[in-house]
Amino acid sequence: MKRRPSPSMLVALSALVIALGGSAYAAGGLINGAKLKNGSVTGKKLKKHTLTAKQINVARLGKVPAARNADHATSADSATTAQTATIATNATHAASANVASTVGGIGPSGFVQGSGKTFSFSEQLSANTPSAKAFTIPGVGDVELGCSAGAQALITVDNGTGGLVDDSYSFETGVAGNGTAGGTTVTSNSALVSVSGKVIAQDHYMLAWPSGTHDHFAEISLGFYSTPASKCAVLISGVVR
Repeated sequence: MKRRPSPSMLVALSALVIALGGSAYAAGGLINGAKLKNGSVTGKKLKKHTLTAKQINVARLGKVPAARNADHATSADSATTAQTATIATNATHAASANVASTVGGIGPSGFVQGSGKTFSFSEQLSANTPSAKAFTIPGVGDVELGCSAGAQALITVDNGTGGLVDDSYSFETGVAGNGTAGGTTVTSNSALVSVSGKVIAQDHYMLAWPSGTHDHFAEISLGFYSTPASKCAVLISGVVR
């Protein structure tokens, strides 16, 4: 006689079939992202190195805290371009820098030390160019340049200090003009330097003001000549303190 399974055995077998069938059905695609509760999957459940830029909208990521100071750096050992830097050991381009070890590749020894300010200006003027303001020497006054019909330089430096200036002039080479010779005192708005009637020369001026105390002084060097094209070539440089 065949033995029939008991009712409890039938129930157990039915539960086993349903369980196995449900797992297979789930593996076949019943469970997807829509069935998952928002925020229910933690980082520990994700396999490492499985998320890339394809799954992450990198444009919505915030700035890393360590990189927030990159826009404005207090100290930078090396920077190709910096909008603002308090200290830069070496910078190719810097819109603003309080302290720089080099400027344009030139170290501190290539510049005037202390409180002095340097200036330089060069120009070529065609013959018959009337005198006009060319530039201003800081703290001293305006410089006017012109060129006569005979290609002779016309150079004037006005006294813009607002007071009396002790002026000492030395002539080095060329034909003597009407520059101030020896030591004189120049009043405000008068000519500290006045050159005309020279084709080629190198002149040197020492200025000190206010007269009597000499709290400030300037050294001005002039070099000028007539070019083969009948132009006046002028170079003015010096130091003001």
